[in-house]
Amino acid sequence: MTRNELDEHVRFFNRVLGETCDEFSTLQVVKPRDPIINLWFTSELRDERKQVASLGRKAVKSKSQEDWDKFHEELGEFEQALKHESKARQQAEIGDLLFTVVNLARWYGLDPSAALQGTNERFVRRFAQVEAAAGESLEGYSIEELERFWQAAKANDSLKSEE
Repeated sequence: MTRNELDEHVRFFNRVLGETCDEFSTLQVVKPRDPIINLWFTSELRDERKQVASLGRKAVKSKSQEDWDKFHEELGEFEQALKHESKARQQAEIGDLLFTVVNLARWYGLDPSAALQGTNERFVRRFAQVEAAAGESLEGYSIEELERFWQAAKANDSLKSEE
């Protein structure tokens, strides 16, 4: 195996497992079917595995930047799809972007489901405040007026969450 192939295996295992590994010997619980991956676990490659573990640590350091690069790439692809592609393509691209955001959240030890649930709850709370400030109906208010109501609700909500 070449160094590039070994480096590619590091990235492959990190993505498949959704985590980073300091030592690949812990991956022996995986039952690889691919003959190349089977070679990985043979005693002949023991020294190479140690080298790859070192490469893996370097890959971990750059993983965060790779995820951010991927985010910007997916965001660009989504923007292009919005301008030039079908709804189906736009749907696929927003899915890719959301998948990347979920991976970023996981990388930083955040729970993407809890984050989204919290955002939904804040939105409902703030929208109720906007409705209360507007009275019976939002009709008749300009976008600027509604934005002021929203910013006031957001500030009020932020003050409550800091208490």
